[in-house]
Amino acid sequence: MDFSSLKLRDNQDLARKIIEEASKNKFKNRHEFEMFRNGIVKKAKGVIFHNLYFIKAYKDLVDEGVIVENKNLLGLIRKRSVRTLSGVAPVTVLTKPYPCPGRCVYCPTDVRMPKSYIASQPAAQRALGQKFDPYTQVIVRLKALNITGHEVSKVELRIIGGTWSSYKKNYQTWFVKRCLMAMNEFVVNVMSKKARKSFDDVVKENEIGKIRCIGINIETRPDFITKNEVKRLRFLGVTKVEMGVQTTSEEVQKITDRGHTLKEVKRATKLLKDAGFKIGYHMMPNLPGTTVNLDKKMIGELFTDEGYQPDYLKIYPCVVVPQSKLFSWYKKGDYKPYDDKTLEEVLLEEMKSVPPWCRVDRIARDIPANEIAAGFKSSNIRQILEERLLRQGIKPRDIRFREIGNEEIDLKNVGLVERGYEASGGKEMFISYEDLTKDKLIALLRLRFPFKAHCGGSVLANSVSEANSQGHPKGCLASSLSGAKSKRPEVFIDVLNGAAIIREIHVYGRQIPVGEKSGGNKQHVGWGRKLMKKAEKIAKKAGYGKIAVIAGIGTREYYKKLGYKLKDTYMIKYL
Repeated sequence: MDFSSLKLRDNQDLARKIIEEASKNKFKNRHEFEMFRNGIVKKAKGVIFHNLYFIKAYKDLVDEGVIVENKNLLGLIRKRSVRTLSGVAPVTVLTKPYPCPGRCVYCPTDVRMPKSYIASQPAAQRALGQKFDPYTQVIVRLKALNITGHEVSKVELRIIGGTWSSYKKNYQTWFVKRCLMAMNEFVVNVMSKKARKSFDDVVKENEIGKIRCIGINIETRPDFITKNEVKRLRFLGVTKVEMGVQTTSEEVQKITDRGHTLKEVKRATKLLKDAGFKIGYHMMPNLPGTTVNLDKKMIGELFTDEGYQPDYLKIYPCVVVPQSKLFSWYKKGDYKPYDDKTLEEVLLEEMKSVPPWCRVDRIARDIPANEIAAGFKSSNIRQILEERLLRQGIKPRDIRFREIGNEEIDLKNVGLVERGYEASGGKEMFISYEDLTKDKLIALLRLRFPFKAHCGGSVLANSVSEANSQGHPKGCLASSLSGAKSKRPEVFIDVLNGAAIIREIHVYGRQIPVGEKSGGNKQHVGWGRKLMKKAEKIAKKAGYGKIAVIAGIGTREYYKKLGYKLKDTYMIKYL
């Protein structure tokens, strides 16, 4: 982003002075920097001003050669650094309004929005302002992240809106292409008004671009997932699929007119996992027809029934909004949501049930309180729940709580942890590097053996006791290794026949630009390479002759350096 065109007159000279002086100091944390900053502002008889001034001053001074690049200082002045502490820059875009095949009673219907979204939600507001143009939505979001000091070279693209699989194929292709073009052209500041390039050309540009799409997430319904749909998603570069599951009760599914069964949820989950996708479930306590006891057990069922086992969760307590069928039920007295205290107790029990291999992305949707006719309105429920658990002596085990973030690492305390569990007819290994003293997660890898009979179970021996003690599915048995080299059933994607599958690899911590290194930073200590080598070793020991990675478009060059080759959208290596 070119900051020279940004005009910030008031306070800019003072901001430059503060940053120039700050570059000569070594601050341990943000508080020390703020005390230093406040001292200079007070002496100059000024007032505290927006971080944007400091970020512009930093970038200008580096460009002018007045100060040397200092990632630590930039991290201290960056606004809302948490946005990129998971190692990627999240960019959310909305599809245009389009008829939804679902008739769920709780979903709002706003004619200006895709089904289930309200125009006053933050992401929806941005999309509406850009008339749902995917190109400008991405550009605007990248500008907002970049101008506030965030590194944007590795983008996780999240496409939300209606049921993705119900949109016409030509719209899907156009939408993804325009998103990728925005990333490809953001740095050179070219604003293409027409998509003249082919989809394949745009993908190839992004593979080696300065801003790369490391993953694409979409939202859809389980009953829309077929073998052909899975192949279609891979063509588009999708790596993660979020599905609305809502409840583990068939009766509640019927009452709420969800329109699909739990059997379809399990079938879709297996198809997607066998193709390497990361799986996210949206769950909804407090639905019509449910009970407190059902809801308290609901999340636990996801991890004791191997047919589910999502990698990610979003827990959205049901609320009543005026544009829904549920609103009329509420007005007639046919539905009454839990009171806040009851819902908090339900969510507390649900959080206790989440194992170390699942990430709870969100608890409660970002629907403005004034749009909610009845139901829970607290915006900080996650913080409340985590604090209560800690007071009870229970440490949340989900990935998000344990991410290392911006904390320093003492390599002496880092260990390799292996956890195994059964899922969708196969075996999963969750391999991670963790700070064992702080109980913090540094990097993770998900390795899948698609068929149980061919899992090299002996390698899971160290993790079986941990998995079982939490009441989750047992790990592989050591005796299964002997059958690993027998004939395996064929999968529906030819390139994956006979392959162990890496579904995810993720290193946590501040983002580092593509191609750069930063001493000691979590993103470039080599955790990813180490995990890849470990996964290859485990797969080979289990009798697999090759390994496949469901690589995001912008990560393909990384895997090529590790000896992998692109074949039918997967990165393949023979062992």
